[in-house]
Amino acid sequence: MRRREKRIPRWKRAEALHLVDVDERHREHPETFGILPLEQRRGAAVGDAVKLIWEEPLSDRGERLWVQVTAKEADRLTGYIDNDPVDLAGLLSADQVVEFGPEHIAQIWEG
Repeated sequence: MRRREKRIPRWKRAEALHLVDVDERHREHPETFGILPLEQRRGAAVGDAVKLIWEEPLSDRGERLWVQVTAKEADRLTGYIDNDPVDLAGLLSADQVVEFGPEHIAQIWEG
């Protein structure tokens, strides 16, 4: 007999959803989680695409998504998700606007 997984309400999952701090992740796993230098991440500009990582720890899911940068003020950036989430569909969606900082940028595709 299969054990039934406990379903976690969507609102609770959304509440736990967060962006990964890549600096922290690199400190935890320096051999397997490489990152761009901070100055390069700080240089992300309007028109660039950046890869951000979301985690939803209640269901142990995560996803890496591209975000198009649309605004920048000091070290805070705004952009919209540029691809369709799969593992976090229903919690995140394409074209959703997000705010983030250089500590969240895993990759940059300069526009």
